[in-house]
Amino acid sequence: MLDLTVKCPHKYTAVKFSTHGSFDVTTENNMLIAKSFGSFNLEGAIDYCNAIKRAVEHINHSAFGVLIDLTEFEGCTPDGWQEVNKLTDFLLTTNMKSKAIVASSAFTVAAASSVYQKGLQINTRAFEDLNEATDWLNKELGNQ
Repeated sequence: MLDLTVKCPHKYTAVKFSTHGSFDVTTENNMLIAKSFGSFNLEGAIDYCNAIKRAVEHINHSAFGVLIDLTEFEGCTPDGWQEVNKLTDFLLTTNMKSKAIVASSAFTVAAASSVYQKGLQINTRAFEDLNEATDWLNKELGNQ
């Protein structure tokens, strides 16, 4: 009998990719401010989402708002957007009351809104001007 079994000594190794994309996440009173720079891959999106979750821990004791500044954001890989979807699910379990998205292009607003609009119970608006977004969010939160 002839043995036609092919034996392939493959070795599989995990590849760790460098993080792409950078961000600043800060809290100011009852507002979380997240600003994204450049293009994000999965690893960058995970870091971004984890930073937001850590910031929420500090302001989740009462109603808060989120300001997402995408004016210098260039895009994200599909698997990175999946992480942002998970972040949106997480935010829906918090005391988040309102969310403002600021972007300089209609495409970015549309892409981000499709992800960030998941929670229809959260009052969300898109803006092209950061000051308008901040003013609106402060009004929504009763800061004025």
